[in-house]
Amino acid sequence: MNLASNAVYSMGDDGGNLTIGLSNVTFKEGELTPEDNPGRYVELSVSDTGAGMSDEVKARVFEPFFTTKGQGEGTGMGLAVAFGIIKSHGGAITVESKEGKGSTFSLFFPVCIEPEVEEVRNVTRSLSRGKERILLVDDEPLVLDMVAKILRSLGYIVVTAPGGPEAFEIFQKDPGNFDLIITDHVMPEVTGIRLAEKLLKVRKDIPVILFTGYSDAVTPNKAKQVGISSFVMKPVVKSELAQAVRRVLDKKRSAE
Repeated sequence: MNLASNAVYSMGDDGGNLTIGLSNVTFKEGELTPEDNPGRYVELSVSDTGAGMSDEVKARVFEPFFTTKGQGEGTGMGLAVAFGIIKSHGGAITVESKEGKGSTFSLFFPVCIEPEVEEVRNVTRSLSRGKERILLVDDEPLVLDMVAKILRSLGYIVVTAPGGPEAFEIFQKDPGNFDLIITDHVMPEVTGIRLAEKLLKVRKDIPVILFTGYSDAVTPNKAKQVGISSFVMKPVVKSELAQAVRRVLDKKRSAE
């Protein structure tokens, strides 16, 4: 979605053609990039007929906080997070672009064999569960909905907020109504770190889990100073989320 959104932005008010493709490809040793493994990949491509990029911009597009958008229009984290997600799955991302001609981003995911259904069911049954109340905060509607469904499937009661100001308003009305806060960090109005600081001033014992992407913006020392209880990396994995939530809640309970 981020790549498609960038493509639409690049084409501007005059519009253009946005093309999304999916195909199977096979690479030999060193054919994709020197550090990537040979073999079969699924290629997801996003192309536009927009303004394109200069070589200087193209060389920096995956840097955290680098953006060509105007102030308030972008965080500069979208492509950096996409790059990190793809690399964490053993894949690669490339970009081809010419000024005035448009751009094509190609995402390559290594093909893997699907696990047996019974194995997946066994893992699902063994996930940590609970009945506590959680305030979930994320400015991306699809992510917010997906994570809320995961938590509810584990038995938790979930209240959602689409951003920091909304979350603070909900929490301030009844601070004792929640057992845990889970918040994204990179949000347009209030970052997750700043939100955690504000919520902990209202109720200093509320545990906070922070969603983070692939950025050095949040250091462990900074998180510890603020009072962050735990991190969960994006993209969210159900088993990792279940484990982190249960660990944080159980730790708080044992400390009471």
